[in-house]
Amino acid sequence: MTDEPPPDPLDRGQLAEAILAVERRVAVLEKERPIAKFGVSPARAWIMIFVVIAIAAIAFFWQPFAPKNYKQCAEDAAREAKTNGALGILLSACRDKFGDPHPLPEFLRPKL
Repeated sequence: MTDEPPPDPLDRGQLAEAILAVERRVAVLEKERPIAKFGVSPARAWIMIFVVIAIAAIAFFWQPFAPKNYKQCAEDAAREAKTNGALGILLSACRDKFGDPHPLPEFLRPKL
């Protein structure tokens, strides 16, 4: 009996070819999924995009210090106006936004 090693099922040439084939497949997979390089899955990336858009929309439309009725709007207009003409324009904007607090009776309205 001799102590010979068992025969190798793959010789060195076949092993090198198998390693090259795996490396080529890994390179192809990396090209197919470039977002994976950053460690973020596509689903997580979409969620992050949605959250950023939602926060931007809320920040754009939410105005916590805006006037909530005609009286507050008129007070702000009186503070900000420098002239009577500017006050008239600002009060007109308040009426357009909140409606006229003291509408004229029908018989006093001008007929257009």
